[in-house]
Amino acid sequence: MPRQRLRDLSTIGGKIAQAREDSGLSQDKLARHLGLSRSAIAQWENNLCAPSFENAKSLSRLLDIDIKDILDFADFAADEKEKTILHLFRSMHPNDQKFLLIITSHLCSDKTKRALQKRQRLIIPSISWPTET
Repeated sequence: MPRQRLRDLSTIGGKIAQAREDSGLSQDKLARHLGLSRSAIAQWENNLCAPSFENAKSLSRLLDIDIKDILDFADFAADEKEKTILHLFRSMHPNDQKFLLIITSHLCSDKTKRALQKRQRLIIPSISWPTET
């Protein structure tokens, strides 16, 4: 039986490698399933680069892992303020997240909402305040 390597599961590459090994796939087999080269898989696992969003979705399905474990969405934040906001938002209870989204959407004017929707193709939900019964 091959000896398992210790993986740094705090890195995206370590998580991909561990999930691949847990699924019983070699880098070659995983690469063939994804239509990529073995070196692409090796680069991900060695944290030399990260998979594209499309490849991350395929990995998530194939290896049965959460896409959040493959992609560090904080890396997509433009600056430290956004990274901080994203980190704080993720640490909140889901009900508090919903409440914050409601407040944030009300802070945006209709003009700002339209500009955001147009520029980033965001769908900002209409908000209905809960009524007391």
